[in-house]
Amino acid sequence: MAQRIDGHAPWMMIARILPVPEKGAARPVVFSGFVLNAGAGLQEALMPFFLLKFSGASVVHVGAVLTMAAVGAVLAVLPAGYLCERAPVGRMIVVAGAIQALATLALLITDSTVIVACILIACAMLAQVARIARTTVIVSLAPQERSVVLAQFGIWSNLGVGVGMAATVFFLWVGERWAYNLAFLITAGCFVGSALLRSSILPRRRMLDGAPPEQSLLTAMRVARNLRHAAMSMLNAAVFIHQVLLTVGVSLVVAADDNLPDWLVGFTLGLNLAISILLQSPVAARVKTAGNAMQAWSASAALSAVGVLVFGVGAVGAWPTTTAVTIVVVGILVLSLAELWYVAGQAEMSLLHGSSKGQATSQAVFLLGRDLGAMFGPLLIAALITTHRWFPWLVSVVAFMVLTLLLQGMRRRWERRTAAFEATSELAS
Repeated sequence: MAQRIDGHAPWMMIARILPVPEKGAARPVVFSGFVLNAGAGLQEALMPFFLLKFSGASVVHVGAVLTMAAVGAVLAVLPAGYLCERAPVGRMIVVAGAIQALATLALLITDSTVIVACILIACAMLAQVARIARTTVIVSLAPQERSVVLAQFGIWSNLGVGVGMAATVFFLWVGERWAYNLAFLITAGCFVGSALLRSSILPRRRMLDGAPPEQSLLTAMRVARNLRHAAMSMLNAAVFIHQVLLTVGVSLVVAADDNLPDWLVGFTLGLNLAISILLQSPVAARVKTAGNAMQAWSASAALSAVGVLVFGVGAVGAWPTTTAVTIVVVGILVLSLAELWYVAGQAEMSLLHGSSKGQATSQAVFLLGRDLGAMFGPLLIAALITTHRWFPWLVSVVAFMVLTLLLQGMRRRWERRTAAFEATSELAS
């Protein structure tokens, strides 16, 4: 999937591992996703520790705050899709990025749990505008390049999250308030930088010819009521839960265990980053059809079951520090593999879900599933960590195994339909 970059020697080494978009509208969209997610990843990994250490919140309170932020993101999905089809997208993205940056800077002067929750909710809602706008631009491309750019966007956004989260190793190692403030400044800078990159694309007009503005909300409601689209959105939510455990979950696990050093979060997420850089492009290259995508998500669900089992062993048992650290590292490695297959299959699953009318609202409904996973994930994981019992962890493992079997069944059904269609076409010719 990697594309050749002529005349740009500094990118050649990266291009051998990561797919770099050709010049045009796709490149700033993809790279802006990287910048935005680098800041968001840094903030996301640090916030549980910030709330526990400086706001006096408990693990359950942290899960509740992150869940409320995700609820705000869910509520903003359809309005954001509507705006992305109606308003000048470049200008709107800049405004959203600027407000996100200002809200993040407010963290420098407060440690109130309530105020922090309000800031995170505002940032999550504003992020919907930027995220759906990027996806809308990509799905407006020609079909032959759309799936490639969607995969590139997923890979670079995933890489951005990994870079941001890996950077937490320094801030958690220092552990002082000034280090957290420096991280918040970097995050605010990423929000502004990402907005400026995206604003360079068609800033004075809409980015694509979508549904008429007065029909956008009707389109969104129609898409959301469609059982197939709703099922795909819920499926996205279920498969995405592993990423919540990979990001927020590991922070809560480490923060709740006095035997584990805080910097372990940055170290393990650095391993996740290395895996993403080395393997994401080869894994994504294997996914070329909807059947491949279903198989990829099935592999992701199966690996998630193993990862949950590993973290369950660590959370329930009383282990020496060396053993506890090893369990966390193994869990992160397994979940990193699950993430590779999830990201690889996401592009084709998104296109399989897509509607020919109202592309922004159609993508918004698909992304709604991811937001639902982010909404319930933190509270669910916080509850699992605080129970210290086997049964809830085993239920979670069984749920992922059922999801694996469901996706395998979908793949076999798709293959039968495809084979029947090809046979009919041959007879007709």
